[in-house]
Amino acid sequence: MSAKEVHVANTSDLRDGEMKAVSVGKTRVLLTRVDGRFHAVSAKCSHYGGPLASGVLCGTRVMCPWHHAVFDVTNGDLVEPPALDALACYDVRVEGEQVLVSVPEEAEEHHAPSMVQSDQAADSRQFVIIGGGAAGYAAAQTLREEGFRGNVVMITRENRAPYDRPNLSKDYLHGHADPEWMPLRADDFFNEHAIKLICNREVARVDAAAKTIAFASGETMDYDSLLVATGGAPVRLNLPGSELKNVCVLRSFADADAIIETAERSQRAVVVGASFIGMETAFSLRRRGLEVTVVAPSGIWIGGCSCMPSELTTVPSWVWLKLPSRV
Repeated sequence: MSAKEVHVANTSDLRDGEMKAVSVGKTRVLLTRVDGRFHAVSAKCSHYGGPLASGVLCGTRVMCPWHHAVFDVTNGDLVEPPALDALACYDVRVEGEQVLVSVPEEAEEHHAPSMVQSDQAADSRQFVIIGGGAAGYAAAQTLREEGFRGNVVMITRENRAPYDRPNLSKDYLHGHADPEWMPLRADDFFNEHAIKLICNREVARVDAAAKTIAFASGETMDYDSLLVATGGAPVRLNLPGSELKNVCVLRSFADADAIIETAERSQRAVVVGASFIGMETAFSLRRRGLEVTVVAPSGIWIGGCSCMPSELTTVPSWVWLKLPSRV
């Protein structure tokens, strides 16, 4: 594959421990100088495209300013999640005072890390992960990255492959993301790396002494190692009427679909809670044309909301925030 080499900086432009974003054609590149040597990797975080040049460089590691994924700037390797892919790494050449970076044509900005293949003859152990969220998936991928060749099994009570739950209150509720966009990995990725995904199964009991999992259906499964990564559960109001049909929570795809279905036949919504999820949900419902009121304990920080409310009413220990028509 042919590559384009571009003079992107002079050696005096960066001191040791400094970095900046440069362009090689249409490709944005993060140029760093560490221990006197220059390195070049993709400039955008492989998680959600955060600008790495605005992050923190410590030694050979750069941390994304958005969600704190960490990468090695010398080779683009993924060091810490929530990102799942490594960054592309580009050739750097110093000629006199000029720093030149070479980027292949049609180069991808990130790629899956190197992972070993399953080999039951070499390792017959079974590692089971209960929970199908981002944390459970990251653990499964890390096992393969770290050389585990045994069985890797993920169990989820949902009917979907692992996805990033924060997107439910953002793109999905906005109506800007199709369900097919949400999974962290495509089905063939799980097959390629022998990560067995069991959906629509609920674990009822774990016998740690016997190393056995019992499903709600009555079936059992043995394991050698077990990780419980089921995450949290939404807090439900302990109030009369909280069980009614139009009272929703947001944790899963099914919850988001229920909110969308309810919103389509409603004109007004009340969101209880003003953290990131609450405010993102309020914003998404406002985008769908509903009149939205946010209710939260007083003295709170309105997380994730950069608008000025059109109406703010304080009553003892609670704040009522009515969102404006434009946010």
